[in-house]
Amino acid sequence: FFGEERDIEFQSDSRGHVEFPRFSIKDQISVDVSAPGYSKEQKWLSAKSTDDSVFRLSRTGTITGRVTLTDAGELPDGLRILLEMISDRRVREYVPAEQDGSFSYDHCKPGPYKLSADSSTEEGRKLICCSDCQVEVKAGQTVNAIIEMEKGISVSGTMIDAATGKPLEDREYAYVRTAEGRTQSAYSQIKEDGSWELFLPEGDHRIIYRCRGMNLQKDFKRIKVEKGKPITDLVIKVGVEGG
Repeated sequence: FFGEERDIEFQSDSRGHVEFPRFSIKDQISVDVSAPGYSKEQKWLSAKSTDDSVFRLSRTGTITGRVTLTDAGELPDGLRILLEMISDRRVREYVPAEQDGSFSYDHCKPGPYKLSADSSTEEGRKLICCSDCQVEVKAGQTVNAIIEMEKGISVSGTMIDAATGKPLEDREYAYVRTAEGRTQSAYSQIKEDGSWELFLPEGDHRIIYRCRGMNLQKDFKRIKVEKGKPITDLVIKVGVEGG
């Protein structure tokens, strides 16, 4: 019925009432409601749903800011900001940054937020946030934040097949990453020669990996990363317990 159309916009009347006339009684729809100066709310609705269909929007605040580099150089393309509410981790929003690193988001529920930045480009993945950036958002107010980034410390190695001693033939699903969580993890695909490289902040890190045929990620090893001391020649042997 909808063809390729997936996102449809509806307007409420003066009383805030919205109807969805194009849907069948069998449909289940995800409804996102937003209004200037108010938080965004999402619910799944269907004819059989017992969920409350009233959206209660609360007044919001605004976070504006800029991403800067501590070293000389240009910011990477595709830079985005993750706004994560500390008191409610379900409240997470990615906001694209402008070319000069500036960003703004005006649908923030009041409360404490942690901010971080990343870019999936080759140059962008070498950058890390220098330190935690946290702000307190209040309703009807604007708070400014500065996110500082720098080049991470290189940790590199190879991934080989333990049976042949050669790089994996099938690298489509192969990767190496750290296990600090969604907002702090570093990630590297495996190149044709089996090499991989992560860029990490100082501290202790747990490295994990995965490739085709593995149902779960596996632990490789724990390492301690120190400023000015890149780590090289780490070898992950696929097919050996613990790498």
